[in-house]
Amino acid sequence: MNPKREARLQRELCAMEADFREQLLRALRMCEQGFWGLFRQNTGIYAERAFEESGGASLAQLGEEIDGIRRQLGVEEPFELYARLLRMSGHKDANNPGEPKLASAWLVELGSTTPSSNQK
Repeated sequence: MNPKREARLQRELCAMEADFREQLLRALRMCEQGFWGLFRQNTGIYAERAFEESGGASLAQLGEEIDGIRRQLGVEEPFELYARLLRMSGHKDANNPGEPKLASAWLVELGSTTPSSNQK
């Protein structure tokens, strides 16, 4: 890959990763307030619409694009925020916390909020 193209891809990647983080924080804040769908824990007729409206679908698309650019640049590791979102998605059973609690805990980890009173 020529150096100019590599530099352009690096700049594009940095911008896309920053955009992903901003979109993720917005989606997590919505989820924390009770808007389900981001982590795809629900099933049924409205689950796909909730995923779209939660921001999950656009995050998935952006995450795929980011991973594609990373591969072009020879970066073997996936984009961690996207990889974690994928790992957290779709796991629901009686012992797992619901989406709002997952979102709240992740926001705290990301340093974007303090633990809320509903975490007690």
